[in-house]
Amino acid sequence: MFRKGQKSLEMIIGLVILLVVAGVVISTFLSQFQDNPGNQYDSTLEAEEITRECTSMCANYKGATGIKAQTAAIDYCTSNFVLDENGDGTIAGTAGVGYNRYCEDGVKCFHKHTCEVGSTTLNAERCAEIMYNYYTSSQIDESPGEANESINDLYDPDSNPQETDETIGTCGLSSLNPNEDPTWWSENFNRP
Repeated sequence: MFRKGQKSLEMIIGLVILLVVAGVVISTFLSQFQDNPGNQYDSTLEAEEITRECTSMCANYKGATGIKAQTAAIDYCTSNFVLDENGDGTIAGTAGVGYNRYCEDGVKCFHKHTCEVGSTTLNAERCAEIMYNYYTSSQIDESPGEANESINDLYDPDSNPQETDETIGTCGLSSLNPNEDPTWWSENFNRP
């Protein structure tokens, strides 16, 4: 009889230990999301919205010809987005690595989306070429130096993002390019 009671007691103790362990695991799991539970989810939704908008702009570019295609490409190249990439609740940081490093409040379509048109990709380099051709075309008729200045103004690292949509963001060049290695900006939009 004593053995039966001892087994019941052991089972109860085992059950209590199991409940305590489960409580600790659940508590740990919940504490991971307690600080700001929606940030990661919000960040994912923001990234999906950027991709959706950039996909639409890319489709406009692919479906157009002449000046309409050029305008659609420039729209794709200069649209600016804000994305809390790391989900920390701020947009003052950087995302990406090396050449593709960018400010969280200066996200361009070519950072988050690939727009392939035939054998070319509408990346930072191609965007700079299209914009240069636009500014030096007979429609705008800027000199090469003026065209470069216009392009630089669109990607000005010191711009106030509230004043213009086209900027690299507020993280600053030291954050964007900490080792002074080539980046999408320095190689394509910092023209002499």
